[in-house]
Amino acid sequence: MLSRRPAALEHSNVYGHWQLSSVFGELRSRLEQRHGSRGGVRQYVRVLQLLGEHPVSRVAGRLNNCVARRGRTPIASFAA
Repeated sequence: MLSRRPAALEHSNVYGHWQLSSVFGELRSRLEQRHGSRGGVRQYVRVLQLLGEHPVSRVAGRLNNCVARRGRTPIASFAA
């Protein structure tokens, strides 16, 4: 549902109760600055969907690398 309606993220019980590391919040802020509010949330939802296939520690590690380098997107780093 979130992939079709990313604005529902704010009202989602599942994502709202997660205790994610600060890098997730930093990434969301950067995505919203770069792509606007709607586009940024849509990109952030794509990153959160990675948690369905990968452990939080792996996703957070990749996010830290991406944020530090400001290079590849988190989605692309999982394809490598």
